Amino acid sequence: MVASRAFADLDDVEQLLALKPPGNGNFRILQWADDAKEKPVFPEWASSGPKAKTKSPRSWVTQFSDWGKRAGFTAPLGLHAVRREALIRVNDNGYTLGQVLRFASQNNTNVLVNHYLGSVSTIDGAGSYLGMNLRTDLAEDFRSASVGRNPSLQFSLPAKKFEELRTSPEYLELTAMIKKTNSEIERSTLPEERARLELQRKTAYKVRSTLENRRLREYQATQKVIYETDIKGHEQTDWRQSHFDRISHVLPEERTLVL
Repeated sequence: MVASRAFADLDDVEQLLALKPPGNGNFRILQWADDAKEKPVFPEWASSGPKAKTKSPRSWVTQFSDWGKRAGFTAPLGLHAVRREALIRVNDNGYTLGQVLRFASQNNTNVLVNHYLGSVSTIDGAGSYLGMNLRTDLAEDFRSASVGRNPSLQFSLPAKKFEELRTSPEYLELTAMIKKTNSEIERSTLPEERARLELQRKTAYKVRSTLENRRLREYQATQKVIYETDIKGHEQTDWRQSHFDRISHVLPEERTLVL
C-alpha cells in the first residue's frame, strides 16, 4: 500500500510506523490519496512500477508458481490445487450447490463437479445408513500431496548444460531465425512488413525462451539435495544473492521498495 502511494500523507514505511494514536481517541484514520480509489487493488507490474490494469488470473497462477520455485520447490502446487481443496471443504459443510457455485464464481455445475470436486466422494455412506455420527475425514488420505524441496535449487543451467542446449539443433535453428529476422528488419522500409517481421522475431524469442525454461525445469527436477553442507539454515547461498535481478520479477513490489 505504501509502495503504491495509496495514502495521501505517507511516502515511506518509516512514516507509517512512526504514527501513534491521537490524544483524543484510540485510533487514527489514514486518508486515501485522491487517485487511490481509481487504482486496481492487484495491478499488473512492469519494471517501471504498477500499471493501471488489473492483474489477470493467469498472471496470478504464474506468479504463485514462481513463488514456489523461489522457495526451492521443484514442482510446487498451483493455485488450482488450493482452490480445489477450498471448494471441497465448502461443499462438505452442507451448503447448497447454488451457494457453492456463487462462492466459486462459477455458473457451470459441470466444471465444479468434474474439475474441482473430482471423483473422490466425501460422503460417509455407512454412517448415513446406520444413523451414526458422520465422519468428515474419509477422503483426507486421497487428497494429500508430497512436494519435494531443494534449499539449493538453481535458477539457471550450469555452463556445461547450457552449452549443450545452445549447440542443440533446435536451439541453433531458432537463433539463426532470429538473426535472419533482425537483418530483414534492418533492411525493411515498409511499416507493415516491419511489423510482421518484429512479430515473427518475438515469436521466435518466445519459443527459444520456452525451450530454455523446459530444460531448466528438467535439470531442477533431477538436481540432488546436498544435506552435508557448512551453510547454516538461516544463510543463503551465493547464487540466491547474486541472482536477485533474475528472480525479483516474482515480487515486483519488493523491487520497488529496494530501488
